[in-house]
Amino acid sequence: TSQSLTLPGSIDFYRITTQPNATVTLVNSFDPVTLNVGSAQGGGLVLANGSTLNLGNNHLSLKIAGAINPANQTGRVAINNSNLSLASSSTQNSNLYLDATQRTAGLVTSNFSGSGKLNIQSPLIITDGLKVSAGELNAGAGNVTLVSNQTKTAYLQEIEGNGSVTGQVNVQRWISAARKYRYMASPVENLTVAAVQGNQPINMPVTGPFIGANTNATAASMFKYDEPSGGYSAYPDSTNTEMFEKGRGYSIFNFNGNNPLTLTTLGTPYQGNWSYTLTPGTGGNNGWNLIGNPYASAIQWNTVAGNWTRTGVSPVVHVPDNTSGTLVYKTWDAALNTGTLANGIIAPGQAFWVQTINASPTLTITEKAKRTNTSTF
Repeated sequence: TSQSLTLPGSIDFYRITTQPNATVTLVNSFDPVTLNVGSAQGGGLVLANGSTLNLGNNHLSLKIAGAINPANQTGRVAINNSNLSLASSSTQNSNLYLDATQRTAGLVTSNFSGSGKLNIQSPLIITDGLKVSAGELNAGAGNVTLVSNQTKTAYLQEIEGNGSVTGQVNVQRWISAARKYRYMASPVENLTVAAVQGNQPINMPVTGPFIGANTNATAASMFKYDEPSGGYSAYPDSTNTEMFEKGRGYSIFNFNGNNPLTLTTLGTPYQGNWSYTLTPGTGGNNGWNLIGNPYASAIQWNTVAGNWTRTGVSPVVHVPDNTSGTLVYKTWDAALNTGTLANGIIAPGQAFWVQTINASPTLTITEKAKRTNTSTF
């Protein structure tokens, strides 16, 4: 039968097992507590088909060698903005199913140091961030959504060790009102122009002389920049099935900019180090490259060892900002730690300018350049 557990504080269990179609509810009348499950001998959660473990706003911590539904039981966890700290050295996979309506977590951390992995088997909404310290987190076919709104954006934080995110993630980016050109980049693999045009609560039309263009205008509304080819050129070239290039920045006119909108990009998030392809320059009025933040996370433009590797590239970054209705450039000098771009923080999905100053420039970003600071797109 269904049960209620009234907890005086955080508590450790070896295992919680539910019967089919039963509900176990955690009850407490004070600050959220943490339910710890798992031990060196295994344990964890075994939630029978049709059953629910209702955490409410309490936190769940999977520990040591525990597992969740290792035989792929389909019992669900109901959460209300609580945190999930899931760590295991088990060889068994953990299969997390969420309640159909109570499925919002704050911070989710995943640390699977054994051969088992974490499978997110149903929609999970994350409002604060996702941190993968080790092992594989399989997001399925878009079961994970990183939420963005006016006040905060959930980041895919620095991935450490052998950590990885597989499957597809819905990466949101809240965009303030400005019916102007916005300077954007893709944080996920294989994002097509068509995906940006449609399938959004409010989409971002793209016009121009290509197959699949929107009809808002006949002229091109999306551009990439290549200095040797004369600067800006319309994109896509021929059809809206063409994809955003990793690490490239784009200028896109926001036809729906009279109101704020939330752009959702679906795909496997970019992970690991990335080396940009740059046009050489001399440090004069040339060598300009419009590139993009490749991660679903804020990054910091800095000189911290292990964050960036740059040769023949100016230490000053220029972030174009049209949010006031007039184009301005926010800058940050990484060598002097000064500028108008606060702390050198660049938002996810943001395109920015760098200038090369010799004939063989190189620029590589690593996961360690990610930051949890609040960022403005």
